[in-house]
Amino acid sequence: MYKEKRGLSEIVTTILIVLLAITALVVIWQLILPMLTRVNPATLADCPRVMLEIKSATVASGTVTVFRQATTGKPVKVIGVGVTWLDANGAVVTSKVDVKELKDLETNTFTTGAAATGAKKVSVYPILGDGTAEGMTCGNQVASKDI
Repeated sequence: MYKEKRGLSEIVTTILIVLLAITALVVIWQLILPMLTRVNPATLADCPRVMLEIKSATVASGTVTVFRQATTGKPVKVIGVGVTWLDANGAVVTSKVDVKELKDLETNTFTTGAAATGAKKVSVYPILGDGTAEGMTCGNQVASKDI
């Protein structure tokens, strides 16, 4: 007796393998992309850009004078400032200072209450609040200054 053999042609099999490989690459890319960017691409375009500049810092009193440059992007309130003191041995003291509001082109002095003994460097970053993303930093740059 003769049995009919049925199967897929080589062309159809090759096309299916290529489609499967493309699908796998798309799925893997979708999983890896958020880890590489660490910011949701949909919110990145809406993210305001707030830049701070350190005018002066005093280790003994734990004070930092900060100037806020003009914001680019959508308007947002700066509701706090994160301050990090770093000493020569790598010891770090971090604190957050709440503020009523730090407006564009405004200079304020903040007292952190504590600084690393013998701090050699200070860094600041804005803490934003727009009612929807309280406390976000939104990829804003950290301003640093050697003391």
